[in-house]
Amino acid sequence: MGEDGSQANVGGVLVSDPQRLVVSWDLNSEWKPDARMISQGEVKFIVGAPDPMRFELEHRSFENMGAEAGAFMRAPRAFKVMATARLLDIDHTLRVVDLRKGEQMSPEYAALNPNMRMPTLEDGDYVLWESNAILQYLASKRPDSGVWPEDARARLDVTRWQFWDLAHWDSACAVFAFEYVAKRLLRGDSEPDMAAIAKGTEAFHRVAKVLDGQLQEQRFVTGKTLTLADFSLGSALNLAGVARYPLHPYGAIKRWHGELMALPAWQQTLAACALPTAA
Repeated sequence: MGEDGSQANVGGVLVSDPQRLVVSWDLNSEWKPDARMISQGEVKFIVGAPDPMRFELEHRSFENMGAEAGAFMRAPRAFKVMATARLLDIDHTLRVVDLRKGEQMSPEYAALNPNMRMPTLEDGDYVLWESNAILQYLASKRPDSGVWPEDARARLDVTRWQFWDLAHWDSACAVFAFEYVAKRLLRGDSEPDMAAIAKGTEAFHRVAKVLDGQLQEQRFVTGKTLTLADFSLGSALNLAGVARYPLHPYGAIKRWHGELMALPAWQQTLAACALPTAA
């Protein structure tokens, strides 16, 4: 709220649990809404400290989404692949495709992925595109990990939610990611299309109710254990704050994403594609 009493939607809560609180906001140095600036604040409460009110505070500030590479690596489809590779301890080499320079449309990249989108996996002479298919391929390299169950019905349950991701969840989140993040990053356009946001909000609530209902009954998407379904669906929530997803009514989704955020593989991947601090 400004000194004149005006209010603006400039951010949101990314993680809220008993151990930590992470919030994101778009404000400039004069505390006015500014789409070019993105800040995050994280409060970590010290469990068992002599002073029960003791906490750690970390502030991160980014300008115009920082380096393009960092922003694109945080894109859900790329992030889920990188995080899964880290979870499964699969050695890999990351090659960044700069979308702003149109590198995805180069003849070399199009020969690998005719859709000219990312991510694309190369394993020797084997090439695979589509992020959820890549997750399944990675998990096949670690059959004992449990993230891609051996039992046929359990595996189909994971596959069902990966299909649901592509058919419903991904597109519902993508509206906000495009309007609030990608447009200014790729085209320098900081003004979202509010008609698209209104339509997207209706679609988001429709599918978020489904996911939230599922997570109210169990810890992870398909049950008590972590699977590829969690990585497929959870990666989109990394942009929830800056892309202003209307997540407020969905406590189960926020609780679940907080658990994913606490995973070492998730934290390591976020750190690997961290946006640089503005000077």
